[in-house]
Amino acid sequence: MLTPEICSAMYQCYTSMLAAAQNNDLEALSAHEHTLAQLRMRAVEQHTPIELSRESIETMQAQIARMLEIDAQILEYVGPLLEETRKLLSGSVKDRAVRNAYRSAEF
Repeated sequence: MLTPEICSAMYQCYTSMLAAAQNNDLEALSAHEHTLAQLRMRAVEQHTPIELSRESIETMQAQIARMLEIDAQILEYVGPLLEETRKLLSGSVKDRAVRNAYRSAEF
C-alpha cells in the first residue's frame, strides 16, 4: 500500500533523478533508480490498511501526477543515450554472429 511517507520519498527520489539526468550523472541516476525500486517494494509489502485524510489523498495524487511528468522529462534526457547504447549493443551482437558464422564455416 502506498503511504503518504513512501509517496513523498518516491517524489523526492524522482526529483533527484531528474537533476541527475539533467547533469548527465548516470551513476547518481542509477543509484536513485535503485532507491526508487526499494521504495516500490516497501509499498507493495505494506499490507496494513491506513485511513487517509482527503488532504493526504490529494497530495499523493498531485505527487503521482508530477512523478509521471518527471519520468517523461528524464526520458527526454536519457532517451538518446539509451538509443545509442542499443545501437552499439546491436552492432556488437551482429559482429559476433558474423564472426561465429565464418569461424564455423569450412572452406
